[in-house]
Amino acid sequence: MEFKGTKGEWKVNLCDDTRSIISTNEKSLVDVWYALSDNFPSRDEGKANAKLIAAAPELLKALMLMIKTYEGFNGAGNANKSSSIYKAQQVINKALN
Repeated sequence: MEFKGTKGEWKVNLCDDTRSIISTNEKSLVDVWYALSDNFPSRDEGKANAKLIAAAPELLKALMLMIKTYEGFNGAGNANKSSSIYKAQQVINKALN
C-alpha cells in the first residue's frame, strides 16, 4: 500500500487568529478554521488540529515502518500479532483505502 496524497513536507502556516493553512512548498492543501463562533474549535484546539493534520503523512510513514520492522523480527505471517500491531494495521488501512 502506498500513500496517494500530496507528496512533500506538509507544514502549518498560521494566517491569523481564525485560520491556519496546511501546505507544501508547492500548493495549499487544507484550510483549518477556528475561533469564529461556538460552532468552531477554540483557537488552541484549532491550531492543535492543524499541527496533527500537517504531521499525518509523517505519522503514517512511521507507523508503516514500525509494522515492517515488527514483521521483519516476527515474520510477516505471524498469526499472534499484538493488539497494538493489529490496531496499527487497521489505522493504516483506514488512511490508505
